[in-house]
Amino acid sequence: MTSPSFSVDDISNVAQPGKTLFLTEYLAGTLNDPISKAIKREKEVLNKALYGARDQPKHRFSLLQNAKRKIFRQLEDGLEKQARGPSWLKEEAIAQIVMESIMALDCGGFKLICYCIMPNHMHYLVKLPLHDASPYDALERFKCLTSLKINKLLKRSGSTWQESFGCIAENEQTLKRCAQYILVHPEKAKLVSHWQAWPFTFVNEGYRDLANF
Repeated sequence: MTSPSFSVDDISNVAQPGKTLFLTEYLAGTLNDPISKAIKREKEVLNKALYGARDQPKHRFSLLQNAKRKIFRQLEDGLEKQARGPSWLKEEAIAQIVMESIMALDCGGFKLICYCIMPNHMHYLVKLPLHDASPYDALERFKCLTSLKINKLLKRSGSTWQESFGCIAENEQTLKRCAQYILVHPEKAKLVSHWQAWPFTFVNEGYRDLANF
């Protein structure tokens, strides 16, 4: 399964009212320095290339799409193969904190489509409220609330999450590809033999057709 395209922009730039977002949150300290530096270099190269192609819309789009895929692959490779970083999310009590908090979004005007919580990161697909002028603030509150609760449980202090990565799922094809990518993740990582056996996965009943693969 191919990786979904995603925006390397700050998540506040894609958290637009009414849009459906594919989001990745990863634990602070998960990525090692070489991977973090490689991602930073890719962003710097991308910004220079985009500026150089500022009068060539088609070329800019091609550059952006290729860079998105490359950076996402680097991020996912780091998340799955980094053995030294924290993996608190594999603990049921901590995963439960995240699950309860993200489900609260669904009661606050957001439409949570699906999610998967992995040992050191999580993916989720959420439709933002149409009439909320600042849905980004609610997403940041979700991270802040879970961070406080996780730190309390672990008797630690400091950051729990690093920056978010995300993209807008602009059509049904992209929506389905992102949902399948999220749901099959634990199976792909060989944590379970079938994705439905993973206890930290959710699919909204109204979107069960997305899980038909």
